[in-house]
Amino acid sequence: MGKHSLDDGSIFWRSMALSVTKWLAMAVLPILAIVGLWNLLRDDKQPPPPENDNPVVAPTDSTPGSGSASPSPAGELDVQILNGSDDTEASNRVKTKLESSDYKVVEVGTPSRNYDRTTIFFQQGFEQQGKQLAQFLTASVTEPAPPTLDKNIPLTVVIGSDYRS
Repeated sequence: MGKHSLDDGSIFWRSMALSVTKWLAMAVLPILAIVGLWNLLRDDKQPPPPENDNPVVAPTDSTPGSGSASPSPAGELDVQILNGSDDTEASNRVKTKLESSDYKVVEVGTPSRNYDRTTIFFQQGFEQQGKQLAQFLTASVTEPAPPTLDKNIPLTVVIGSDYRS
């Protein structure tokens, strides 16, 4: 009789199941390990922002009816300004500069901490406009908006101590 044969056939099926299980373990486990490592090491995932690095808005001026996440018919784009510098007049200068260039300033406030570098935060789908605004204001940092910012305002300018009007 052969290796896998017996009168009742039960050992044959157990032996076959064990062989298939061993083969699957040898074939599938390395593939799962590779996929797991790939997910851990890939670069396309954004790390979560540091907890204390997210601006928290303390509004000081607000325009009624604001908060549209798309440009208005006049071509204006909603922008929030947060003054993260010690210069108390910086937000007024930035607001004037933006409004003279078809941006609609819908809110002015302060972040939860001061910033060294002027930063433009953009909501999903507004990265290009964020980069244009950064170039216009000579801001050194452009980043996706953290979840603490209003998702209905596409761009947020956080004025840093490096800002020069």
